[in-house]
Amino acid sequence: MKKSRLFSPLVVCTLALFLAACGEKPTPPAEDEPTTDPGNNTIRPDCGSHGKYSEEAVGCICAIGWKGDKCNEQDCGEHGSWDAESSKCQCASGWEGKKCDKETTTNACHDNEWGTYPNCKPCSCKNGTCDKSNGHCRAEDGCSDYWEGEDCNTLQDGYMMDDDHNIYPTVTIGTQVWMAKNMQIENEENGIKCYTDPADSNFKNNYGCLYSYDDALEVCPTGWHLPVYKDLAELSNYLYNAGYETVCDDNGYCIDQKAYALIEDNELWTYAVTNSVTPTGFNALPAGWGYINNDGSPTLNSRNAYAYFWSATYIAAGYDNIYNISIAIDETFNSFTIPSLKFGNSSYSGSLLTVRCIKDYSCGAHSEQWDDKAGCPCTGNWDGAYCNKCAWGYTGADCNTPENP
Repeated sequence: MKKSRLFSPLVVCTLALFLAACGEKPTPPAEDEPTTDPGNNTIRPDCGSHGKYSEEAVGCICAIGWKGDKCNEQDCGEHGSWDAESSKCQCASGWEGKKCDKETTTNACHDNEWGTYPNCKPCSCKNGTCDKSNGHCRAEDGCSDYWEGEDCNTLQDGYMMDDDHNIYPTVTIGTQVWMAKNMQIENEENGIKCYTDPADSNFKNNYGCLYSYDDALEVCPTGWHLPVYKDLAELSNYLYNAGYETVCDDNGYCIDQKAYALIEDNELWTYAVTNSVTPTGFNALPAGWGYINNDGSPTLNSRNAYAYFWSATYIAAGYDNIYNISIAIDETFNSFTIPSLKFGNSSYSGSLLTVRCIKDYSCGAHSEQWDDKAGCPCTGNWDGAYCNKCAWGYTGADCNTPENP
């Protein structure tokens, strides 16, 4: 049950520095060895409902008809291939069945094909019902959730998809388009590791994944990027200019409206969210933060009270610290004043934080080539995420006039 009090709960937006807490980045265990937790207990891989872990094989032994490292791919035999998007076998013409092991007796094309047997062709419809006369989606049946277009292969506005086909809502805040849910992609074959709490089977669905900095740089799909420091500053400036401010009562308790603008009330926060402003839809989720132990296992902290998000930008050359966003609702913080939302401090690169990607944009005429860790490098006296405003101390159409000559 959530706690509440007379005054609005303390909302702390802080940017923590984890140099002392995290220690050195450990060497992960070999791929063929099960990892262990801090108590030196073996953490076995999840073999799902179609496999069983084998100590002798040091891996999953799959049930008949299933394969893959996690026994989550059906064996489609020699007449079919596994389709990860639909999670079922796609059979060759003349074959059918869950394992594509039965010859077609009706002399008809499969559900995912169109045309006249045996001259069957793959349907172009991916997220709807295939029209057997032309291969497109049947207009009268409509498309599956999130999809639109003749072949139901265009993602609707307000959504984005990662490289694992997970779909996320998005939100427009000012001129920026952000993910409105934490990234959940996991692809260990490509070195992307999703860290969650092994004791909480709903962690990934509720909070998304915690990532190392190196992995965070790789998880955003084409057309999106891990936010750079300029993106964080642009978001902060928008909230300020939109009228979100710090409001205090007669007893000295203050509410940071900019922080509340990025939070929506839900059961994941330990302390009640008493929101007096209209939220932006960013919907920060309190996944906390973590770090990787020397045995490769994660230690997670501050869940349900803090939300941390990676940026791509180092604070300075030669430092192993990266800017982040952090938001907290924690009544144990002993202060009458809530700090304003800041984006200027950093986290040690060995930390584990969540990821919100931001949609790519044009840098404009006053920028050099895009930099993945710095954003748009502005020329002359131009500044801002899009290099479309004058740097501090300059004014004029070309930003060449000092404000106080």
